[in-house]
Amino acid sequence: MYRAMANFWRWIHDAEHRRRVALLAETPVFAGLRRSLLGRLATRLFEKRYEASEEIFHEGDPGRALFVVAAGRVEIVRADDGGERQLAVLAAPAAFGEMALIDDQPRLATARALESTSLLILYRAHFEDLMAGDPRVAIALCRNLLARLATYVRQRRGEAEGPAATPREGT
Repeated sequence: MYRAMANFWRWIHDAEHRRRVALLAETPVFAGLRRSLLGRLATRLFEKRYEASEEIFHEGDPGRALFVVAAGRVEIVRADDGGERQLAVLAAPAAFGEMALIDDQPRLATARALESTSLLILYRAHFEDLMAGDPRVAIALCRNLLARLATYVRQRRGEAEGPAATPREGT
């Protein structure tokens, strides 16, 4: 009986590990990593569920982790003129909060679950251990993070140029 239960739990764990590796393989921030490296990364991820409207982190909170949407949807909002401005709605296999892997600055936006959502969480300490253990991982992840940052800068530049070129209604 014990052996049958041990085999059952090993199968469950292996199926969960394969699910995580497959999800990470589709996540742009982990593009270019070999499956064996994704497998090592998958073992370091913590999974957490959030209910609809539950805050994942708040603008101004310290950043300590990157999040990968495994199921559900997350909205990213920023305080704007006494209200909130929606920046993005994310679903699997999107990643967010990647700036927390790079620096110790506060969060620039709030993340909130729009529905029952499951997230894989990569804490900075685990990320740093992974990078120190294999330079190929460090190079691939840094390349992907830099590409994401470049995209953010281009989007921000476009936002800054947009209103100046076209005055908003009522101003």
